[in-house]
Amino acid sequence: MENKVDPDLARGQVICEDEYEFTEDLCKLYAMSIGFNIDPLNEDDFKFHYEYDEDYTTFPTIAVLSLKVCLLKMFDTPGLPRFNILNLLHGEQYLENFKAILPGTTVKAKAVLADLADKGKGMLMTVKIDLIDKEDESVLYSTCYMKFYVKNLGGFGDKGKLTQEIPAIPEREPDQIHECPTQPNLALFYRICGDVNPLHVIPSAAEMAGFERPILHGLCTYGIVARAVFEKY
Repeated sequence: MENKVDPDLARGQVICEDEYEFTEDLCKLYAMSIGFNIDPLNEDDFKFHYEYDEDYTTFPTIAVLSLKVCLLKMFDTPGLPRFNILNLLHGEQYLENFKAILPGTTVKAKAVLADLADKGKGMLMTVKIDLIDKEDESVLYSTCYMKFYVKNLGGFGDKGKLTQEIPAIPEREPDQIHECPTQPNLALFYRICGDVNPLHVIPSAAEMAGFERPILHGLCTYGIVARAVFEKY
């Protein structure tokens, strides 16, 4: 493959169409990874990690785990050169849910390279993942837009086609302040949910990526923030 970005070729490429199972164990692990076990006596949390709770379900941000279906396959997308996974950082996340994904649900996950944008020294790559009922493709569970910053792949000139407006930050004091403790080994648990980028685990890999030590997954932080909003409101 030629070692340059071809945005016209890459944009719209189907990265993969695979089945993905939200197993009961995976759903429990995700819930505990984003903090629904900080207080093991809080029975309000049981519905997200205890299968015999009468309201047993998943937390809505669980759809982001579908990243696993395309994380490694995106490196073989036509129009993109091969690049080091250590140069890949999750930048932005958009998630819209239409139907609850219950524990044990198997979906069809379709990942498409929705857009590329030149950011100078790097590239912003937008991957759209639709989670579809595997028996009835007219039924959509969720749509994820995942934006990744890829270092050292800028300079191709295309500023992207996809426009998604981000609301302005309000110029006032916050409605709530929430402090949430996280364990220093949390990334070791969250990676079992499917994000295997070594910069979250191996000190030398994190250093190569420009960090002093392994960092927590951005999507784990995303889930923690969503949990904070859920608990406050």
